[in-house]
Amino acid sequence: MINKNEEILKELNEFLGSNYTINDCVEMKEKSLLELKEAGLDRFFGESNYYIFDLALWYLNSASQRYIITDNLIKFMDKYKLSTFYDFGSGIGLDLIPLIYAGFKHSYYDIKSRHLDFLNYRLTIREQELNYIEPEKDFKVDLVYSIAVFEHINQPKMALKQLLNRTNKYLALVIDPDKCVLNRNENIEFLDKLNACDEDLLKELNLKRIEPDYLATCFFEKI
Repeated sequence: MINKNEEILKELNEFLGSNYTINDCVEMKEKSLLELKEAGLDRFFGESNYYIFDLALWYLNSASQRYIITDNLIKFMDKYKLSTFYDFGSGIGLDLIPLIYAGFKHSYYDIKSRHLDFLNYRLTIREQELNYIEPEKDFKVDLVYSIAVFEHINQPKMALKQLLNRTNKYLALVIDPDKCVLNRNENIEFLDKLNACDEDLLKELNLKRIEPDYLATCFFEKI
C-alpha cells in the first residue's frame, strides 16, 4: 500500500511533470524563500511552483507532526456530529483531503496560486467536487477552520469576523504569531491575544474556547 509521503510526492511529480525527492523538496523550499523576497507576494503566489514544495515538506517532515492537526479536526467533527466544513487557506489540501475521506462535505478557499492549482488537481484525480467558495459569498457550514493562515493576512481581525459569519457555531484556528510579517506592528497584538485565547478579545468577538485538550489547535464556539 502506498504511504502518505509516497502519495503526495507521486502527485507532485505528476502535476509538475518532473521527478522530485524529499531532499529536492528541502532545496525547493529554500528557493521559495529567495523568490519570495525577489518577486513580492502577488507574483510569488500567482506564478511560483516553489511554495508547493514548502507546503508538501510541512506534511512530509514527520518531525513537524503536521498530521496531529488533521486528526484533531476529524475527532472534533465526529464528537460534535458535524457534517460540513470550510477550509480557509486550504493550501494543497493537507487537511481538506483527509476530511473528505472521513466523510465530511467540503468547501475551501485560497488565493489564486500555483498551490491552489495543485490542490484542484489533487481533488480532480480523486473525482471530488471543486467546491471553491470565496469568503464574501453567503453560505454557512458547521465548522470553519484555518491552519497557519492568519499570520499571513493583512487584516486578520476583519478576516476573522467575516469567517464567523460563515460558521453555524464552531471555529478552529492554528496561529503562529511569530511568523506575522504583514503589517506586523498593527497585527501582532491581535494575533498574540487570539492565540492566547484572551478573555476580553473572545468576549468582544462573542466566542468562547472549548476543547482545550487538543494539542496545537484552538477550537471556539460562537455565543
